[in-house]
Amino acid sequence: MKTMKTKLQKISLIGIFLVASSAIGYGSLQAKETENLQQTKGRGYPRDFATTYKADCMVEAQNHLPEEDAVKICECTMKRFKVLYSYEEYQKLSSQEQQDVGLYCSNQVLDTEEN
Repeated sequence: MKTMKTKLQKISLIGIFLVASSAIGYGSLQAKETENLQQTKGRGYPRDFATTYKADCMVEAQNHLPEEDAVKICECTMKRFKVLYSYEEYQKLSSQEQQDVGLYCSNQVLDTEEN
C-alpha cells in the first residue's frame, strides 16, 4: 500500500518542478534580471535564486506531500540544478530535463523513507 502511495506522489511531483521552474523564469527574477546578473554567485545563479526557487517549489510540493518531504525534495532539486547546470543552461532546460531532476530527487527522498 505504501509503495502505491509513493508512486502516486512521484507522478504528481512532475508538475511541481515545472511550476517552480517556470515561476522563477518569469516571476520576480525577471524583473531584477540586470541587477541579479551583476550580483551572481557560482555558475551565474542570482543570489536570491535559492530563496525564490524554494518558496515557489514549496507552494506546489505541499499540495502533494507532507512538509518535511516537500522541504527535502525542493532543496534537493535546487542543489541538483546548480550542480548540473549553469544558470544560463538552467533557463533553457526542457520540461523533460526538469522532470528528470525532480524525479531523481523524489526517488532519493521517498525511496529512502520506505526502507
